[in-house]
Amino acid sequence: MGRIVGQGLNDQPVIASGTTAQRPPSANSGALYYNTSKNILEIYNHNAVQWHVVGELPRVVITAATAAMSNTFYIVNSAGGPVTVTLPGSPVEGDTVKFQDYSGTFGSNNLTVGANGNKIMRTSDNMTVSTNGASFTLEYTDAASGWLVASI
Repeated sequence: MGRIVGQGLNDQPVIASGTTAQRPPSANSGALYYNTSKNILEIYNHNAVQWHVVGELPRVVITAATAAMSNTFYIVNSAGGPVTVTLPGSPVEGDTVKFQDYSGTFGSNNLTVGANGNKIMRTSDNMTVSTNGASFTLEYTDAASGWLVASI
């Protein structure tokens, strides 16, 4: 299959557009949609089964043990008990996983971040988060350092 070469802006592929109500409930991963209700470009993430703003991490609300996907924002509701999230086993440099304490209960119902054979903060231990309201991002660097806190 060859490349399509155009003569300018008028020869570019057409991106579907419409209001939030008109947006398809699902699509192929990577499908683009210009949301005229919000004036934003959205992309469909098949793994998270949702549309999200281009350039932002897809958001997933969890209440129980979860195997994390790289480049995802987990909104953790631990009101019902402790939650364990296991990091991806084969991350690549630059992968990120973001966490937020939705219910403000990490102090009593901890978030445990499972290392899954990689390091977190340069150690092979799992990470326990016990601060109410915590919000942070882990970024994978390399095998020597593993997942490091990129932002709080």
